Amino acid sequence: MVVFLESPAPAQKALRSAKSIRESESSSRRIAKLDQELAATKEYLQSVIEAQEATNEELQSASEEILSRNEELQSMNEELETAREELQSTYEELATVNDELRERNTDLTRGHKDLSHLFSTIGMAILMIGDEMEIRRFTPQAQKIFGLIPADVGRPLKNINPNIDIPNLRETIEKVLVSSKEVDSEVADQQGLRYALRVFPYPHAEGHVTGVVITLVPIPPALKT
Repeated sequence: MVVFLESPAPAQKALRSAKSIRESESSSRRIAKLDQELAATKEYLQSVIEAQEATNEELQSASEEILSRNEELQSMNEELETAREELQSTYEELATVNDELRERNTDLTRGHKDLSHLFSTIGMAILMIGDEMEIRRFTPQAQKIFGLIPADVGRPLKNINPNIDIPNLRETIEKVLVSSKEVDSEVADQQGLRYALRVFPYPHAEGHVTGVVITLVPIPPALKT
């Protein structure tokens, strides 16, 4: 006699096999996903490393440029220090020159006052003419004889109308300027008083003639010629 009995073991085994297959497929999918994520992470890290290397290179280049600029600034500071010392030396020289000019200005002022005082007190008629025929200075006596006023200083000689007859005065002045030799003559004013006229060169400190000096000395009646 043959008897067939139902056995549940194969069904459970099949179920376990199917579950294992599903778990294996799920693990494969997870592994594949993890592999993808790992590959993406590697690519990202590689890009980060490359960016970091590029940044490091830029920082290195910037550091070298900063170092070069620092050296340039150091050189400029040294040049500025040298320039400051030169300026300090120049300032000291200028201060010395300024003191000398102040002393010279004081001497010139004193000399001008002395000359003005001399011209105002001297009893002789003296008229100074520049090399361009301009009136430069005159004494009070010359002011009366030539009919001058203080505002005539700097004006051309031809613009004045003297109270004394001096023939060829302009030509005489030009002759003295050219020859550097004095010229003597006698002239008379409108009242008939006679004067000894002398026109002589006025030399510059370097020896050049820069004008003439005209003097008029009254001739006493007993010495008239």
